Amino acid sequence: MKSLFKFSSLAIAVILLSTGVSFAQKKAKPFNGVITYEISYLGDIDEASKAQLANMSTLSISGNKARSEQVSPFYTVAQIFDVAKGDMIVLIEAMGMKIAVKQTKEEIEKRNAEAEAKDPEITYLDETKIIAGVKCKKAEVKVEDQIIDVYYTEELNVPEGINEVQGFKGLKGVLMEYTIEQQGIEMKFSAKEISYKKPKAGLFVIPDDYQIKKPEELGGLFGM
Repeated sequence: MKSLFKFSSLAIAVILLSTGVSFAQKKAKPFNGVITYEISYLGDIDEASKAQLANMSTLSISGNKARSEQVSPFYTVAQIFDVAKGDMIVLIEAMGMKIAVKQTKEEIEKRNAEAEAKDPEITYLDETKIIAGVKCKKAEVKVEDQIIDVYYTEELNVPEGINEVQGFKGLKGVLMEYTIEQQGIEMKFSAKEISYKKPKAGLFVIPDDYQIKKPEELGGLFGM
């Protein structure tokens, strides 16, 4: 009877493993760190113009908050996104000005509704590749009439909805390589480094020397 019990236990364990069931399975520790991206510019753009633009970007993640930031010789733009609440803060430093724009989830949804913005259509593909040392999967994202190839990873345990800060609502995992268009300029972001050091809390709040403005107060300045 003792040997039969051992055999039965072994058989059950094999069945559980073969079906992907594991009572000891644990979720990965939440990712708190920084992903650094290299920015390249596609299309017809001269070198003098490129020199004025950002060539690096960072995505800092801490808990349910994410900060996407671009720094160039002439400006710094950061977006702070509260994934749990859906609120957004945009920080702009340019032309001697330091401006913060706060937007609630309701305000963002209203603006998108007025613009008749649709959620992107996402098709997940089987293709994979290694980016910044982690396995990434490919997806096609259709935004209006444009189809964008992106790579994302699910190896980092990030809050669901983290990709909304880059405009890819509904995409799983976290973006590692993607292309977007800003003010007629096509930009490709490619992750180059992942830091697992937790970002400082001060990155996710409005600095004291920034003026808080409403989008309508900017009169279309900075595309807002």
